[in-house]
Amino acid sequence: MFCMDKNFEPSIKLNLARNCLRYAVRLYHIKEMYVPYYICPVVFKVLREEGCRIRIYHIDEKFFPVQDFGKEDFVLYPNYFGICLKNAKKLSSLYRNLIVDNAQAFYAPHTGLASFNSARKFFDVSDGAYLFGCKKFYQGFEKDDSEKRYPALFSGGSSDFFERFCANEELLDKEPVKEMSYLTERILSSVDYEREAKKRRENFDYLHSCLKYHNELCFELEEGDVPMVYPFKVSDERVGKRLVSKGVELIRYWEGVYGECYERELAHYLLPLPVSAKYEVSYMRKLIDIIKDEIKLL
Repeated sequence: MFCMDKNFEPSIKLNLARNCLRYAVRLYHIKEMYVPYYICPVVFKVLREEGCRIRIYHIDEKFFPVQDFGKEDFVLYPNYFGICLKNAKKLSSLYRNLIVDNAQAFYAPHTGLASFNSARKFFDVSDGAYLFGCKKFYQGFEKDDSEKRYPALFSGGSSDFFERFCANEELLDKEPVKEMSYLTERILSSVDYEREAKKRRENFDYLHSCLKYHNELCFELEEGDVPMVYPFKVSDERVGKRLVSKGVELIRYWEGVYGECYERELAHYLLPLPVSAKYEVSYMRKLIDIIKDEIKLL
């Protein structure tokens, strides 16, 4: 399923996905870019700082843009939750200047003019991202130093992980474009990528087999999709509250979306259920039991 050499070489190893975007904007001298309304706010911050004009577009229930773009337009498309490779491939066949944000799809093959992922969304590292499709240009980027962040983020128990995660995010928000740290390179070199991908898909498939008829989203994994989370959309706020009260780590996405639009529904009702390889099927059953007890789905 996943070949390390095929996916990682040639690539540029940087410290953050957002800085991969900065790199691409500078390399291609991008002055204007179409960006989806439903995306991490840090993307808007990066583009504004790079002097790039932002044009907003909306997505439909299949996470596909609802509008067409010009053939020469620069378009940023996120591979949402690691399950939208099909969309990315279709868009890349239509628009030559497509840039694919694979921050939630670490394993996705390169497609488009440029693409980038984020190692820290999938593995126990505090930085690390791979940029594909871009040539190297010398700017004297220094190496990141994650030695100071790694112990603070990954040591200790899980009870305060969210607080430590937020503190790390604040630190990263101030980081300029740097090369991937030596520590992160060492950790990633020891990852069993095949095992991690297989386990994620198994956990995802189990949740989907139990929830697909109750999920307001409709999708199936394509070959090559390795999900970051299982996106469960249910218009019942009790479910998310119940999961959190039972100790389930839910990092909700982009809740600052406002207005009467489909993206507002996603921000408000979508529950990103964990499918990390560290979780066994017993944990997946726990998630299902909590949901079952709350809204009597099963």
